[in-house]
Amino acid sequence: MIVKFEYINGKETNKIWSKVYGYTPESKADKDQLGSMYAVFKFETELEDFAIDKFAKIIIESLQTSYFEELKEYKSTLERLEESCWKMKSKIDLLLSREEEAAKIGIDIEMAIAVFKNQYLYAVTIGESKIFIEREGNFVDISEGLTDRGGQGFLKSASLEVQETDKICLTTSSGNKKLLNIEEALEKLDKKKLVEKGSQEGVSIMFIADESQNWAPEVETKELDTDKGDLPNDEKKEDNMNFIEDEDTEFVEQISEEEDTKEGKLSEDELIETQQSENAEIFENPVVVDQEETESENSAIGNIKNKALGLFSSIKQKFPRRNSTNLESSGEEEDVIVEELDEDATYSERREIQDEFEYEDTKEKTGLIRAMDLLLGSVSAVIAAVKNHFKDNKKTYAHIVNTIISKIKKTAIFAYQFFETEVMGKNMDRRVMNRRRVKRNRYIFVVLVLFIVFGSYSIINSSKNGAKLNEAVEEYETLISEYDVEIGSIEQEILNETYAAGGEDKQALIERLILLEENVASTITKLDADDVVKNKAQFFEQLRGISSSVAEAKEDVLNIESFTEPQIVADLSRQFNDSDLTDLEYSEGYLFVSDAGRDVIYRVSPELESDVEVHETEVTEPQILVRNTNGEIIVYDKDEEAVMGHFDPTDKESLKRYENLIPPSVGKPFESAIFDSNGALYEINQIHQQIFKREPAGDTFANGGAAFQSQNPPNWKQDPELSRAIDIAAPYEIYVLTEDLGVRRYLAGGPNTLERQVYINLLDSDFTAMQKATALDVNISYMAVGDSINQRVLLFQVQDNEQKNLIFTKQFRYVGTDSTIFTDIREIKIVDGYVYVLDGNRIIRLAI
Repeated sequence: MIVKFEYINGKETNKIWSKVYGYTPESKADKDQLGSMYAVFKFETELEDFAIDKFAKIIIESLQTSYFEELKEYKSTLERLEESCWKMKSKIDLLLSREEEAAKIGIDIEMAIAVFKNQYLYAVTIGESKIFIEREGNFVDISEGLTDRGGQGFLKSASLEVQETDKICLTTSSGNKKLLNIEEALEKLDKKKLVEKGSQEGVSIMFIADESQNWAPEVETKELDTDKGDLPNDEKKEDNMNFIEDEDTEFVEQISEEEDTKEGKLSEDELIETQQSENAEIFENPVVVDQEETESENSAIGNIKNKALGLFSSIKQKFPRRNSTNLESSGEEEDVIVEELDEDATYSERREIQDEFEYEDTKEKTGLIRAMDLLLGSVSAVIAAVKNHFKDNKKTYAHIVNTIISKIKKTAIFAYQFFETEVMGKNMDRRVMNRRRVKRNRYIFVVLVLFIVFGSYSIINSSKNGAKLNEAVEEYETLISEYDVEIGSIEQEILNETYAAGGEDKQALIERLILLEENVASTITKLDADDVVKNKAQFFEQLRGISSSVAEAKEDVLNIESFTEPQIVADLSRQFNDSDLTDLEYSEGYLFVSDAGRDVIYRVSPELESDVEVHETEVTEPQILVRNTNGEIIVYDKDEEAVMGHFDPTDKESLKRYENLIPPSVGKPFESAIFDSNGALYEINQIHQQIFKREPAGDTFANGGAAFQSQNPPNWKQDPELSRAIDIAAPYEIYVLTEDLGVRRYLAGGPNTLERQVYINLLDSDFTAMQKATALDVNISYMAVGDSINQRVLLFQVQDNEQKNLIFTKQFRYVGTDSTIFTDIREIKIVDGYVYVLDGNRIIRLAI
């Protein structure tokens, strides 16, 4: 944009000072980096004898110096402009602080500042000043869209990309009192529309637009000397300001003394003439257009214009002209025609004759013809320019273009004359005009117009629909192609097993799969709701195929072994609706299940769909089952005399009680496991936050556990986290499943040894999910963890090394229609290549 200005400065008093301002750096590099600054200012105070003009100019100098010199290395133009305003505010505070009265009363300040740089406008307003923009006929107050980014209430700022046709207005609040005047003046770039505002106090208004805009021709073009950072020349003066030090007057010394103004109130015309003559003296050096370029351009334009005028004159001669009949002759002629009518002629007939009389028999030129004149004149000017370009070429394209335009012009004139005569009934001799033919032609014309309108609408609408369909089909084809490429890349990585070690490679692959899965699902949903695409079957088939491939890839990467038909060993809920299974144990080839709801212990063959037989009945709400070193099953229940007993797994009703282990002595263990090496029971006691070690004592076990004991043993491990322990296993070390902490592992009662790095090939998300697990079992080779929240069982292989690392092997997931599978995992047992899961009131088998 090559910037051009017009502005108005209102009346100045001892208490109000308002002016416009502009500055452009001399260096092209600085101009490219910093842009050009334009602004309007208003300073107002109630102080008496205050040199407000000198104060204002020092403040403006501070703003200019800060932006163009001190802060020129700022990366952000908007931040540099804001920081310059804050430095200017510091200068204001410093000057006011030197005068007690000035600091007390203060000064009202308004500014609208605009920096143009690389087709962008960076705007700041301080106070109630305004910035308007007129774009494509819309008048917008962009100062309402500025924001106080610092939240300190001093300034508001923003940036905006400008267009060549934009018209910008900077104004103080006094100039904004009559908004409609500004809107009209900005639209026409005519400051005369604001002449009343020019006589008001505190008014400063600046119009900014490209020089190619249609500026009001009666106003002379005036430019600020923006290379020097000028105010209008009539404001360059020196005044005394007693609170300004010498270093503050550098800018003031550059200001020439202000000329005296005429007193008295001027008329509107006088004010315009005065402003124009003053401005002609002030702005002597426009900085926008190079003089040599202007002269050469004007010469070229003059040649084209002269040629265009000659061609246009020849074209206009071919148009019929309107006769300049005076009113008297027109009246006489009308009387003659009216007299020719029958005395009984209707009013409509008389009105039709009068309407026809408005057009002369010589086919006078109408408004449409005048518009065609203007259009053809413009085209002629273009043709002249083309001729001038090819003037040295005997075979020019201009001749061809001129011939085409001439044919079009003749056709248009013939069509319009035919329309006037045959449809409108104009220019026909009244005595020979066939009214019926004209009336018929009018109907035909209306039908033809309607046909063209509706036909055009149908064609346009069909074209739009076709374009939409093609666009939608292309979009789906592109998406499917992208999904195919992505799943192919993922499958290749799986084939190469680049992720097998886990860690970041595996995590990245999982994230890609999840994103692809979401995108495919989203596209299927979008396609299902799409009304544009009718034939969707092929797209659905392709998308579902990709979705199936994604699911398979996820299973490979996540080590998922999915199944739709669970292998159910026994389902007690089908046989007994009052069952409440509490624990699961294995011995001598059978599974044993305790049922606290029916006060029994079942014996179940580990085969699928096995029969369930009651093995023990002399129990009261059995809670815990533990296999002893000799193969017997130890049971914890709520018997009133002895809460622990044992029975032979091969002999029904063989339960015997440990008579010394009475309820007041044993307490309430939550879960228990036996360590084969020493035959001791390790019991979780949540109340005492401990693992209680119950030593074997002959044919029974040592008493205790109800009362807290601090010695070690029997207090094998004591820790606050054990208040949330829910399961325990003791293959060689003590494994404990703790709610919200996951699996813990203790050796000799020491600290937890199962840190995150012990797990291999396990995602962080799975490690976190294990903290909510509900069941655990560990043997020499495997560890199995039941995750009811995610409806799965995770299997780990125990590595035979000093750290006993846990290698994530697989996860069992049910993908069938029964939504209750794996939602209530109560106990897990690893036996002979299988994992048996007590899920609610059923036992499910998983093959390792």
